[in-house]
Amino acid sequence: MKITKGLDMKQFIIAFLSAVVVVQTFASDGGKEIRSSIVLKDECSSETKFNQLFELSSSSKYTGTAQIQYLAEANETSFMNCPEEFLSSMIKSSEKERNAVLRHFGIVMAPWDIADKLNMFRQRSEYKELIETRLSGFFKIKKPF
Repeated sequence: MKITKGLDMKQFIIAFLSAVVVVQTFASDGGKEIRSSIVLKDECSSETKFNQLFELSSSSKYTGTAQIQYLAEANETSFMNCPEEFLSSMIKSSEKERNAVLRHFGIVMAPWDIADKLNMFRQRSEYKELIETRLSGFFKIKKPF
């Protein structure tokens, strides 16, 4: 049976199923779930929101390149929205969780932008050790021009 000029039913079904597979792949890449975990400026006081974000980074649920980028974007955006609360939550988190978050941090945003935010807390005793031991690399890359 011909559906359109030059396309028979078998070719149509193959093309249709291929399109369905592509759409399902993009829909299930985790981007929506990861982006929904971003801590917004009006949610800075929510420890639960930071816990959810950090759990996603440490879950090993997302391992693809795009997913790692989404996780980095979620962590970095949450940090930029709520820098003090992000650092405080990092300190309270387990070493395993902290390592996972840091594996997904500093990939998307410019390092000098992250350093600018970190600099506000660099001399504060409660954050100094974390910044100097785990985040000091951001200060080594200078903004161009």
